[in-house]
Amino acid sequence: MAVLEEVRPVSANDVWAVGGYLRGATNKTLILHWNGTSWVQVPSPSLGTNDGLFGVDTTSPGNVWAVGGYALGGTSLTLAVHCC
Repeated sequence: MAVLEEVRPVSANDVWAVGGYLRGATNKTLILHWNGTSWVQVPSPSLGTNDGLFGVDTTSPGNVWAVGGYALGGTSLTLAVHCC
């Protein structure tokens, strides 16, 4: 099951969405991009056992930041991803 937390448009053909999904017993990060035709999953880091992205911001085409967190060894840590 996937959960989207935030969606941010740059234009009608450039939209970003972030969240997470469950794979087995581990939550993984999720970044999706709408290119005007279809949604495409963009590779994103999953560093721990309970990962997720909660916010996304786009300052311009090609400059996308996603933020969230992950758990590693019982410690909750911040995750910031710059992509695309």
